[in-house]
Amino acid sequence: MSRSTVFAEPRRLGYLAAVALLGLIAGCGPATVKVEGSFPAPLIETVPLSMGVWYSPDFANHEFFEESKRRGESSWLVSTGAAQVQMWDGLLAGLFEEYVRLQSAPGSRHSPAGLDAFLAGIACELRLDLQLPSR
Repeated sequence: MSRSTVFAEPRRLGYLAAVALLGLIAGCGPATVKVEGSFPAPLIETVPLSMGVWYSPDFANHEFFEESKRRGESSWLVSTGAAQVQMWDGLLAGLFEEYVRLQSAPGSRHSPAGLDAFLAGIACELRLDLQLPSR
């Protein structure tokens, strides 16, 4: 056996140990789910109004975290914000003759210039219900 082969074995074992350790650490985090979807456009005539919408950062980047209650179970992190924005953008664009995404929160006393109305998307509460199969 050559000298380079003798020193290569411990180095290879070190690499394998590092990979195994990284795998164990990665398995300790929560299960992450990113909600994605394809939402159909409404099949109705558009309303002749100019509608603006502003999504709060809490709404647009919403994540639902459920911590595991028992040992051995996994915690869950469910990212819903992007899918909510995508769904509402498609719905509102199909409902109103003109649809505008606002870059900042509108004032509470009047709608921004040129708009007939506006909506503000905010995250109040999200409930996640996992249906278990019945017997």
